Amino acid sequence: FGMNKILLLTLSWPSNSNSNLYKDLMREFKNQGHEVYVLTTLEKRFGNENSVENDEGIYVHRIACGNITKTGFVEKTISLLKLNRLLIEANKKVFADVMFDLIIVSTPSITFAPVVKILKRKNDAFIYLLLKDMWPQGAVDLGVIKKFGLVWRFFRRYEKSMYKISDKIGCMSKGAVDFLLLNNSKLSSNKVEVCPNSLAKYKSIDSNSSDIYTTYNIPTDKILFIYGGNISLSHGIDFLLDCIRTVKGNKKIHFIIVGSGTHFENVKKIILRDSLFNVTLLDRLPSNDYQKLLSISDFGIALLNPRYKVPQFPSKIIDYLKLSKPVLAITNKNADVGRIISNNGAGFCIDSYDINDFLSIIDKICSDSYNIKIASHNARALFEREYTTKTSYDVIYHSYLRSLDDR
Repeated sequence: FGMNKILLLTLSWPSNSNSNLYKDLMREFKNQGHEVYVLTTLEKRFGNENSVENDEGIYVHRIACGNITKTGFVEKTISLLKLNRLLIEANKKVFADVMFDLIIVSTPSITFAPVVKILKRKNDAFIYLLLKDMWPQGAVDLGVIKKFGLVWRFFRRYEKSMYKISDKIGCMSKGAVDFLLLNNSKLSSNKVEVCPNSLAKYKSIDSNSSDIYTTYNIPTDKILFIYGGNISLSHGIDFLLDCIRTVKGNKKIHFIIVGSGTHFENVKKIILRDSLFNVTLLDRLPSNDYQKLLSISDFGIALLNPRYKVPQFPSKIIDYLKLSKPVLAITNKNADVGRIISNNGAGFCIDSYDINDFLSIIDKICSDSYNIKIASHNARALFEREYTTKTSYDVIYHSYLRSLDDR
């Protein structure tokens, strides 16, 4: 089929040698022989000049805009809404003489609808929406906005518009597909498919991790559970602390919590107040150190807020599986990610927020180290089967090719 020109529209493209799932996916497109362009943001706190860079053969255009991450709801919303005009202007200048065949749009940002509409018309391109986050429902679940309120209606209009313009919508799991169709009766089921989060298959990890125990004062003789990510109430961190408190007397296990967020200082206070010496709390770390901590851990913890109705699939789970780390998924009844983990023997799931369920899992893990060995093997096998970038690439590219047949 020759070389296609691909454009990724995304809010987050890591700089330098850092990586994330979008970068891995676009590298896969490039390795498969396509010409890849990225239109992304440069938030005010990082600079205010548009820039162009060549990132390992991928053309990345950063558009200076207001702050979107690590800021309040109001500033974030204003920045997102202004962003459309900036992207439309940039598209006229930057891509005046480039014609795209396939445009991949990543959420979170359903507010991209106006710019996507223009791009679609200009290029007559196939639009693939990678739906990672269902907005505004997510904000309703967390009590940030009211369902049917003014703000909700405003965003809901953008959301519907985005679904309409998209030729295909890829959701992270079967549960998310079902939820989307249930809540959008006008959407045809032919338009929606599972296209999971994915990472490149290679292992990019500094193999000498022994010094990491000393650096961060981590015990070397215990079963290690790690949670890395956002430390906020919206991630169910309180339940995890309850669990850690309950197993304080168990000498075989130790927990590591790494990250930053609104609840960080609070967690620090609780650990001191209840003298939870079975947990190490660390602020954000250099990526390389975090990878080393992951590599010495036995289990990765995934947390989902009990209030979320949208079935979510935290991307950190793919990090865990890739490194052969079984997952302890503390989720809710609406998510199917925990069931995917336990059905594949790649870890354990608690969807009840019941401490007793947690205790029986810890018991199982501590009673026989063979359990960890098998789960670890299954974790990597599940990653290779379902969550490599080749899998996502095949899903997206086949949808694009099928659309050509239909024309």
